[in-house]
This record gives sequence, structure tokens and C-alpha cells, in this order.
Amino acid sequence: MFASDAGEKRIPVTITLTDGTIVSGSLPAGPAASLAIELNRDGPFLNFKDSTGAVKFIAKASITQVQEGDVLKEGRLPTTSDGRDPYKVLRLPKNATSDMVRQSYLTLARHYHPDHFGGEHMPPEIREYATAMFQQITAAYQALKTTLSDAA
Repeated sequence: MFASDAGEKRIPVTITLTDGTIVSGSLPAGPAASLAIELNRDGPFLNFKDSTGAVKFIAKASITQVQEGDVLKEGRLPTTSDGRDPYKVLRLPKNATSDMVRQSYLTLARHYHPDHFGGEHMPPEIREYATAMFQQITAAYQALKTTLSDAA
């Protein structure tokens, strides 16, 4: 009834969802075998096969980021309790001073603030991405601000 997908070509990806969940698996690759083409195909869902082999359909509207490759296996993700390293989010070295943390926060928050492009029309997914990034930047700043003030 269903064709076997044993010979199906797939693109390994790591997807970050709007709720912060990170999933790793693969997307089917058509004849062009391009991630951009697969992501821009018609339809509101992606046919995603997770690392256990289970097929899932992910709503494109619930995706904030797609990275080609299995970044979970490659160890490129930070390993803090919430899955994000505040120093990496704020693009700082581990020995950053409180002034460096504050300056980086202000620069990034200004760049990703949802009202930054207030008068311009933006697709909803771009606005959602900017809002999610702003929330991550603010959470990272709060975590480092608390840590640095406790150390002082």
C-alpha cells in the first residue's frame, strides 16, 4: 500500500520550535536536494522524520529556526539547564565583565526588539522570530546580571 522510503534521500536538520523545543531528524529531499526548496514547498506542514525514525508533521508556523545537519549530535548546542548558554546568546566570552554584558545586551536588544521595525510591514514569522530572540536575549541578560551581582 505504501512505498518503502528505504531509498529516499533525506536532508539531516535540527529544528527549533517557537516553544524552545529543539528536535533533530531529517526532511525528505526532492530531486534538487536543497533545504531551501524543501522549506518553501507549498503546504503548511513539513514531513519530518525524527532521530528514532518516527514520522511527524511539523507546522511551518511553529518553526523559529532550521539548521542543516544534526547539531545535537555534533555538540554545537550549549548545555545549560534551559538549553541556552547566556554567554553565547549575548555573544560574549566567559570572562566578560558586567559592563560588557550590559553593552552586549543593549546592542542585541535594540536590534531584535519587536518594535525596531514598527512602521514596516514584516511577515508574521519574522516578527515572531524577532520576539523570540528578544526574549532569549533578555533571559540571558537577567541570568548573567544575577550571577555577576552575586559574585560582586
